Formats: sequence, structure tokens, C-alpha cells
Amino acid sequence: MKRKSILILFGFLLFANLAFAQKVIKGKVTDVADGNPIPGVSVLVNGTAAGTTSLSDGNYTINIPANGTTLTFKYLGYVTQEIAIGNKTEINVSLSSSSQTLEGVVVTALGITREKKALAYSAQTVTAQELNVNKQTNVLNALQGKVAGAQISSTGGAPGQGSSIRIRGINSIDPNRSNEPLFVIDGILIDNSTSTFGSGAELRNMSNRATDVNPEDIETINVLKGGAATALYGLRGSNGVVVITTKKGKSGKFDVNFSSTYGIENINKKPEIQKTYTAGILGAYVPIGLGPAFGPTVAEAKLIDPTHPDEIFDNYERAYRTGHQTRNVLTLSGGTEKVNVFSSFGYTDQEGMLPFTSFKSYNGRLNTDFKISDKFKTSVNMSFTKSGGDRYNADR
Repeated sequence: MKRKSILILFGFLLFANLAFAQKVIKGKVTDVADGNPIPGVSVLVNGTAAGTTSLSDGNYTINIPANGTTLTFKYLGYVTQEIAIGNKTEINVSLSSSSQTLEGVVVTALGITREKKALAYSAQTVTAQELNVNKQTNVLNALQGKVAGAQISSTGGAPGQGSSIRIRGINSIDPNRSNEPLFVIDGILIDNSTSTFGSGAELRNMSNRATDVNPEDIETINVLKGGAATALYGLRGSNGVVVITTKKGKSGKFDVNFSSTYGIENINKKPEIQKTYTAGILGAYVPIGLGPAFGPTVAEAKLIDPTHPDEIFDNYERAYRTGHQTRNVLTLSGGTEKVNVFSSFGYTDQEGMLPFTSFKSYNGRLNTDFKISDKFKTSVNMSFTKSGGDRYNADR
């Protein structure tokens, strides 16, 4: 009987030690901007394997081992926090958003974000700051040199002319089949092929739809290059996918931004021409000489023909002029915990270096996010574009 009592006492002491070796901490995780709960936050005990995640209402419960001294709260898009446990039994945390933690995030399909390291295919992200460094009117030209392995070529140098991009090289030898990647803007598929409708359109270096996208509206561009990316969009993504995500309003603040840029364009280098000899054949003066030889000097030609000009005109220099480009963009963004709004209005006016070449565009965008409840959100995105201008024939 005495031995049994000792065993019962030993078991009670062992249970008491186990009970006091761990303690339970409860709390809630919220957003510092609007106070809304944040579900899915990782709550970890530093130096141990203990951990949990916050529920849909932001609440969490975690068992703290005897050697646990610090809790870490981690969530994608928010600043990580570490809080000492001490004698606390309840720890409530408010996390603040961080743009830096989004650098490793890639938007794949239908607005779904994934960590870049978790992808099974190659992807590259270009941010808004990188896009607007050189102030290109065509967003594809702004990608030049920023996407590894991408081949970007313009159909011409005139204002508003289209550009093409090859991400994975040429996948088809069929000349009638496009090797361009699929373009997706906020989950909407667009056709970026260059229009060849109408007589002589293939010579006029027509535009394509990438010129309709205002670079100032873009938050990020994700280029999906791997073959496995076709699983997201099917056969249409076999040449790669260019996923464009536009900006959205943020709750807690209201911003108004206006930017205006002005630039000029000039010919960098033109062919040098001789100004000593005039038109002719084999040294003889012929006013309209079409032969391969040259005529006499300008001074000799004036003795023969007093109406001859005093100098040889440089028609290369006379054919070009100084081009001008103006862009004005007004953006408004802000919101509350229920509604976030981003809107922009843009105007671009470009006069080319060749006479009778120009491009004008008017852009408008409205992105609205509604939070109906903690589990239900909806978005409405609208855009308007009117663009056009004068084109030149590429064979002239």
C-alpha cells in the first residue's frame, strides 16, 4: 500500500512538472492601418518548433515551451515583429504593411500572388520605378534591357509605333503564327498584335495595344518565361506571359500626384555628303544627272548655268526636325477600411522628327476595391483610351 502511494505521488509530481513546463498565450493580430483582423499570420516561438497561425478573426492560441522567450509574428506584405513573452498571458499585435517584403512576390494568374522562390518556372519582375526611368510612351520599349533574354524591337522610330517582344525565342516557323507572348492586364487578356488592316498598312508601321497602357498606371510587370507557365493560361501562354498589374488605392490616406514631362528628340548621326561637285555624268554638267558619276564643281556649274544654287543642299538634314514629347499625368488614390480607389488621367502629345508624324493619346483609369465583409471582397476596374496620329510609309 505504501509503495502504491509513492507511485501515485510520483505521477502527480510528473504531471505538475509537465503542466508548469508550458504555458498558453492568446492574442489577436490586426492591421495597424485600419484595425481589421489579419488571418493566416505565422506566430512562432523563437528557437523552438512551436508555432501556429491566426484564425479568420485574427485570434490565435499557442503553447509556449519552457525555453520559449520570444514570439515572432510573420505575414507576407507586413513588417515582421518580435515580442518578448515574459510573464504575459495575452499578446495583441498590430502589423504595419511593408512594400519591401513584396519584392519577392510574383503575380501569376487572376491576381494570385506567390513567392518567387516557390515557383516552378522562371519569372522576372519589373517595378514602376524601373519602367518610368526613360519616359517611354510604349511600355514595351520601357522594358528594353530590364528583362533577361527578352528581345524587344520597335516597328519604327515614329511616334506611337508598335513594339514586339520575344521572351522564349521563335517557337514556330510558321510565318502566319505569332511568337509574341500573351498579355494580361489585371486578369484581362489583351491582343498586342500589330494591326495590318487596310491597304499598305504593313508599310505604315501601325501601332499595337501596348501603347494604350499608361506606364504611370503600372504597379509591376511580371514576365513568366518558363514552359510550366503554360499551365496557368494553356496553349496561349506557350510563348510566355506578360502579366501587368495596375496600381490600387490604399486605405488610411489620400494622395494627389501630378507629373509633367517634356523632352526633345534629334537625329544622333546622319550620313555625310560631299558639297564640292554637283550633278552630272563623267564630269559633264547635267542638271538632272541620274548616272553613277559626278559633274563639275559648283563654281564651274554656275558658269554654265547661272541659276545653279550657290551650294549643295544637305537633304538629310533638311528632312528632319526636332521632335517634341509632352506627357501630363494626374493620379488620385486613397480609401477607407471599406473602399479603396485609384484613378488616373493622362495625356501624351508627341511630334516626330519626320514632318507629318505625330501621336496623341488620352488615358483614363479607375480601380475600385470594395470590402463587403471580412470574407468577401470585390473589385471594379475600368479604363478608357483614345489614341492615334499620323504615320509614315516605311518604304519611303
